[in-house]
Amino acid sequence: MSRTDYLALYEYTIDNQDQIAKVSTNWDSFETAAQDSGRFLSAGIIGLPVWDFIDGAETSLLYKVIFNRIRKHNSSIVIPYRCDSPTVRRTLELHLSARLNGSIDFYSYLLQEECRDTVDLFDPSFDRSNEHIRVCSICKRVALSDHHWVEVEAAIAHLGLFTTVKMPQITHGLCPECYAMAMAELDSSSPPPRVTTR
Repeated sequence: MSRTDYLALYEYTIDNQDQIAKVSTNWDSFETAAQDSGRFLSAGIIGLPVWDFIDGAETSLLYKVIFNRIRKHNSSIVIPYRCDSPTVRRTLELHLSARLNGSIDFYSYLLQEECRDTVDLFDPSFDRSNEHIRVCSICKRVALSDHHWVEVEAAIAHLGLFTTVKMPQITHGLCPECYAMAMAELDSSSPPPRVTTR
């Protein structure tokens, strides 16, 4: 899918030290609508490390590998992902493009959006228990085990979260399928090694 087929939902750039250097003019309207909290408004995030906004050790490690690879080859990568709210399911593509100065441009494109019944687990206003539930940072499926990840509605039913007084806290990780997909995309975006002859 070419990014020119869609309008960018929002854009941002990190510098060569991984600090947020700029965001698109529509950033605040999207972030306010998506997060319902105002924690990520542009005035408060410019100059901060992007790592402050990437949850989970696995996800951080994946992005470090991606950043290093595309900077080394001055290349780009496309990662499909989900960005859901309590009432909306969104499918997007994230395009990362490295510049010669080491900065990286991020373009997020909305591919599909659909309403759904409210998912309290994704509502940040709910009180949280001391229990934790792991959600894939890319596809938003929930881990029932290390090898079994399901859509949030199925996880809520399986874990009996409809009847809980407090929602568990969300931690982020990567399901095996999304990790493999991201690494395959990264490998395909890197130029082949040069073959030298003597």
